[in-house]
Amino acid sequence: MRREWKFTPSEGGSGRNMAAWEVLTGTEATYLVEVSWPLSWRETNVSAVANVIFAVDGNAMFLTATDVARRQASLNPNKPGTIVVGIGYPLKASVYSPQRSSDLTPPCDHYTPPEGPDGNPRPEPYGGADRFLSFINNIVRPFVASSIFPNVKFARTALFGHSYGGL
Repeated sequence: MRREWKFTPSEGGSGRNMAAWEVLTGTEATYLVEVSWPLSWRETNVSAVANVIFAVDGNAMFLTATDVARRQASLNPNKPGTIVVGIGYPLKASVYSPQRSSDLTPPCDHYTPPEGPDGNPRPEPYGGADRFLSFINNIVRPFVASSIFPNVKFARTALFGHSYGGL
């Protein structure tokens, strides 16, 4: 059965040349996809070549990755610009969602829950990294390429994660 994902514009992406969408389906987790593009572009419907960075833990990493990409662009104005795609969760009170434990850990046969601040085991869902990577490659990436930047040719692409996001 094919899942239908819905991209709804979100309040995120409040900076210049930034936008955000909440992505949901009836049975899966809801994600926040934030996108930034080169400051030299007046719109997203430009004919250009750009590199793309997909950053997991978008809630924590998106603005930092955008800042780094834009600083590099100012030092290398003749090179392709960079589009940053942060993939996180629509949270208001925290940077990290419990869903990230499942999204960012590979499947495994045995699991020992991490300890919480009180020293007691904190069981969380785990082992969903394959599904999350499929979501990035088969849902987010095509949406970015066809709906946001239909005339941009993607040069180099990278998937970035730090700590748990780097598993």
